[in-house]
Amino acid sequence: MSKPTMQWDDAAERHQLGTPQRGNGRLLGLLATLSVVIAIVLGVRFLRPPSEATAQPAVGQQLTQLALEPLDGDGEPLTLASLKGQVVLINFWGPWCGPCRLEFPELLELRESLASNPRFRFVSVTCMPGNDETDLVAQTKSYLSSEGFDLPVHRDPTFVTRLEVMKLNRDQFAFPTTVLLDQQGIIRGVWIGYKPGVTLAMREQIDSLLANQSP
Repeated sequence: MSKPTMQWDDAAERHQLGTPQRGNGRLLGLLATLSVVIAIVLGVRFLRPPSEATAQPAVGQQLTQLALEPLDGDGEPLTLASLKGQVVLINFWGPWCGPCRLEFPELLELRESLASNPRFRFVSVTCMPGNDETDLVAQTKSYLSSEGFDLPVHRDPTFVTRLEVMKLNRDQFAFPTTVLLDQQGIIRGVWIGYKPGVTLAMREQIDSLLANQSP
């Protein structure tokens, strides 16, 4: 199976700042510079209004392929069968990705707030921006250790899971991408990119799915 090419292509960070011009041109130049700075800090390339999460092409479709392995190889692989009956939030991210690192603490807070509910599962999937994942384990462990984060992390070694999400979502995929599955493995939300506070929208949908699930 050929592997997809996935790149974090943030136009804001590759933008070359020009020299401000005089008068109105200078003002426009300063505004442009400010816009670029804001874009770099907040990852504007990846911002999506929360309402778009339920309007993504993949929403309402069944996830039919999922093959994830523990990052350190210690433990059982994750499959759709092992997640059946749970509300599952799957986050695709990478330690090299700025927006991912901004979002990660918020996701961990969400995970912690639902830790006592056995009907919910948070799945963290670390990835590299391209097809070469040689340094994935080392980079991920280094990042988690430096931030003091302690949680199970998985990887997608055959790219099967990412390919499936990309196919269902008509190739709309970036880092981070977060997918919400209901108890039957049907996609109920897709968040592409990061926006501060986006986990509030995730929590609202998760609570709704859990409320509709029999104990």
